[in-house]
Amino acid sequence: MASKKDLSFRGHPAIVTLGQNLGLDLIAEGVETGEQLTQLRTMGCNYGQGYYFSKPLDSEGATTLIATASV
Repeated sequence: MASKKDLSFRGHPAIVTLGQNLGLDLIAEGVETGEQLTQLRTMGCNYGQGYYFSKPLDSEGATTLIATASV
């Protein structure tokens, strides 16, 4: 049986396609697992944010993360 997190991705392909057809850059929110990230990339969504990348940070923590991140 699919988990609630898996079921939440069912509507996203249509949304991603709509955004692509409108020439928009899409950012997926709430990415929590590598599997979700892979699904989003497969759909053509190139940006995401969520716990998979980092827990929420205050401005000091975000500044440190950006300064030390390898791009």
